Amino acid sequence: MNGGTFAPGVEKERAGIYFRFTSAANDRLSVGERGTVALPLELSWGAPKTFVEINGPDDVLKKYGLSVNDSSVLLLKEAMKRSQTVLAYRVNEGSKAETVIGESSGGGGSDGDDEEEGASGQSNGLRAVAKFGGMKGNDIQIRVSENVLDSELFDVTTYLNNVAVNRQSVRRSSELQDNDWVSFEGSGRLQETAGTNLSGGTNSEARTWTTQTFYRLLNMSVMTR
Repeated sequence: MNGGTFAPGVEKERAGIYFRFTSAANDRLSVGERGTVALPLELSWGAPKTFVEINGPDDVLKKYGLSVNDSSVLLLKEAMKRSQTVLAYRVNEGSKAETVIGESSGGGGSDGDDEEEGASGQSNGLRAVAKFGGMKGNDIQIRVSENVLDSELFDVTTYLNNVAVNRQSVRRSSELQDNDWVSFEGSGRLQETAGTNLSGGTNSEARTWTTQTFYRLLNMSVMTR
């Protein structure tokens, strides 16, 4: 009969077998936490067909635009528990989301010297294009507002899931710099907007993907490190 938990120096209250478990055996059998794991993943954002080092939750958000608790990166989350580095490999691609910011009109405006006019006298417009293909690009939004300290400046802010990830203060569209989430193409007159969402981003399937290809590319990657 089970008498309870064995505790050295404590008088037993009733007859029976007392047990005491220790974790010494588990410590001897535990897997090291300093290894590297490689994973092929189908994702909605990130550099396709290249190995990306993931060393923590912040890397997952920065490089794949996802919380580490997102169900689509469950395997990645589990791999991070017992490894120092995960080599994540996005096997699929996709079409890039994009949008037009503000007006796309010919010269004569305050930003007219920056516009590239076509044969009809109108510019192609300033476009924000997602850095990577995939549906996650549809969660990006561009907001343009007047700078509170200088009325001649515009604050162009990039949002991901309504969280600001990049902000630039510029006088004209030609001063905008690409960031980790979007690139700016074309030209156009900046004007205030409450928010313009990118659209058109889609995921593609990894149609030609094979395990043999993954291992071949993995071996090549390891040899070059």
